[in-house]
Amino acid sequence: MTRALATIRRIAAIRDIPGADAIAAAQVEGWTVVVKKGEFAPGDLCVYFEIDSFLPTDDIAFAFLDKHAIQWRGRRGAVLRTMTMRGQLSQGLALPLDVFPRLSAALRLGLSTGQMNDETLRRLDLGAELGVVKFEHEIPDAMKASAIGATPSILNSPSLERVQNIPEAFEQRRGEIFDLTVKIDGMTAHVFQLDGRLRAAQQNWEMREDGDNPLWQAIHRQKLDRVLNDPAYDGMQFQGELHGKGVEGVKDKRAERPTFTLFHGYDTKSGRHIGVDGLQDLVSIWRRQGVEIDVVTHVGRAVMGEGDLASVEAILARADAATQTIPDAKGLVLKTRDGAFAFKAISNRYLRKNG
Repeated sequence: MTRALATIRRIAAIRDIPGADAIAAAQVEGWTVVVKKGEFAPGDLCVYFEIDSFLPTDDIAFAFLDKHAIQWRGRRGAVLRTMTMRGQLSQGLALPLDVFPRLSAALRLGLSTGQMNDETLRRLDLGAELGVVKFEHEIPDAMKASAIGATPSILNSPSLERVQNIPEAFEQRRGEIFDLTVKIDGMTAHVFQLDGRLRAAQQNWEMREDGDNPLWQAIHRQKLDRVLNDPAYDGMQFQGELHGKGVEGVKDKRAERPTFTLFHGYDTKSGRHIGVDGLQDLVSIWRRQGVEIDVVTHVGRAVMGEGDLASVEAILARADAATQTIPDAKGLVLKTRDGAFAFKAISNRYLRKNG
């Protein structure tokens, strides 16, 4: 599912920021966003832009961000990052609807007649209409020599939603048991067998097998190729974090060499996901065959709607706790026992430190 970066949301609450005369903190569903004081009232609709959005500053609506602009892929624009203003964490950008007179007539009619409820509005992606795209770092120099093309589309590699974006999950998934695992500060990587050949990808790029590529270094050193070349794994995809010294652009450098740590499995032929228990069973079998690999740290289980999963705030507090005890953790990934549904909670403690 493509991540919707620009959507219409409702302001749930406004509160003052101690010592701040010109700005206030707005609650936009699960997100807290710093806004101009007096610009919104509780119940107002806004256009909400998620962090990682690239906003073109040649558009008058975003021109006020031009002092923070960069050149990227032929355009000048600003990248939304987590910020702290007057001690208040701000995640994203909320602007009034009237800043965007070009919003379609059909959308404006739906808003004026009340034909669109909040959930419909949240699912409506305005990115293309407003020229907003997800900012992505260019392929690192260390990867350029090994990249041979885009990751095959058959792979299941969804972008996990943040907990703040899925308020409906608390009702839809109420009572379900979730596995809580640590989200490592590494680079997402895939190891998969397709058409009878073991292949590998970093981020969105398939990598040629060579000795200079850190992912292939990890595959060979950890002896993953020893098991995954078996025809029994044809169509199987394993997703993990590539981290450690020698991996460009990641903060988790605890491992002395590039290391692949497993967090998800998927069978492209049957459409079956592999949950945490299934991954741990596989790893136990592989280790007996000489493979040196771990699954991401499992920190427990919880029931949706209760305890640690009672609310967005409770989940974020649990993610903060994980980053206090596990070095270089970004937060948590929470998934159902069968692995078919998952979302992430990035720790606010981590964001304050790293942006």
